[in-house]
Amino acid sequence: MQRSADRTRRRLLVALPLAAMGQAAWGRDVAVSNDIVVLRRLINLPADVTSAQWQTGPLAPHGGDWWLAAVLDVPADRLPALLADPAAPGTLTTPPGMVANASFAALKSVPGARPIAGDRLSVPGPLHGIEPFAMSPLLQGHALQVSATRLFVVLWTM
Repeated sequence: MQRSADRTRRRLLVALPLAAMGQAAWGRDVAVSNDIVVLRRLINLPADVTSAQWQTGPLAPHGGDWWLAAVLDVPADRLPALLADPAAPGTLTTPPGMVANASFAALKSVPGARPIAGDRLSVPGPLHGIEPFAMSPLLQGHALQVSATRLFVVLWTM
């Protein structure tokens, strides 16, 4: 019974913001928004964030797992406080269906970034934890600083 309720809650967490943006929840794979109010309902968003663009979509064509990716603009002097330490060298792979345009295009300019598997990107760099941003059910992921004032965060369920 609890598992069914959790699954329903996860679907609603994806469906409601998509519906608010005029998208059918599962009719389109990815939804894009810059609505900070809706984003605050999905992740812990520190007050230091001045603007954000975010996307969400399913991890696979079946099942209820999903992802959320966001590019957060933060004053340069506040950005270090948002990075969970310590960073670990690694490679971030963008989620399936994420569109690397608008604010997300900054990922393409990270040294060593390269396209893989169709529309996905492989982006090397120091990866930080997502503790400052995690909110159930989005409890896994990575954060990557892409400029002095910009942070890329990707979280997913599972």
